[in-house]
Amino acid sequence: MTPQLLIKLLAQIARQSPELAALETQIAAAQPSIDSAQTWRNSTQAALESAQAALAEAQAVEGADVSAQQGAVGVLSESLTTADADLSALTGPRDALVSRADALRASIAQCQAQIDAGGLVMTGNDIDAMRLASVRAQVWERIKAKRDALAESGCKVGAYWFHNDVKSRGQWERMVNRLEKTGASDADPYTVAGYPVPWKTLTGDKVVLTAGIIRGVVAAFEIQEAMIFGAAESHRAAVNASATPSAYDFSAGWPAGFTG
Repeated sequence: MTPQLLIKLLAQIARQSPELAALETQIAAAQPSIDSAQTWRNSTQAALESAQAALAEAQAVEGADVSAQQGAVGVLSESLTTADADLSALTGPRDALVSRADALRASIAQCQAQIDAGGLVMTGNDIDAMRLASVRAQVWERIKAKRDALAESGCKVGAYWFHNDVKSRGQWERMVNRLEKTGASDADPYTVAGYPVPWKTLTGDKVVLTAGIIRGVVAAFEIQEAMIFGAAESHRAAVNASATPSAYDFSAGWPAGFTG
């Protein structure tokens, strides 16, 4: 067994054990009501059986009026139906809790069996260090997710927000490369087949492109990428230095993205 697997199994046990304890508490709390409902159901069943016996005895007497006995059987039959429904309404949720608790016990037992069979001996300090490294890695994954999302969340250049997804960046780079070949000055309009190009921004505005705007957008993309990368690496270093990485707040220090 590898140390990483041991940590994973211990983490699963630590995660599932409180849930199991909570389920056991809920099951125990539900039992008195179930016992009461079961007692009522049993007493109603016994009374119905007695009433049915009395009805049968009365029916054996020729010409006897059995309407009272029949009425008692009818009332008790309805009561038994109600008692069964009430008991089912209580045992159904309890049985679902029991099923979930049994599944957790089996999962915990399986994890423990793997740990016992693994034969890996680690000190408490070793385990703590592995857990800390695991948490740091998880937080770093969240930082990377923010980094990658921000890298395509728009870039503000002047008064406008421009798309900066991979496809859009490719288009801007092709335009600036074309400009470099033609030697256009910043004031020159960017044209295709002799027509100026109106570019739609993230806010829906349209900007007629010039060579200067194109160069400015591409430069802004590069600056933003560097800022995003720098913020991510700064947070990564801080997480790796933190003794409580799960509590680390990495929301600050990023360049702004488009929020709509």
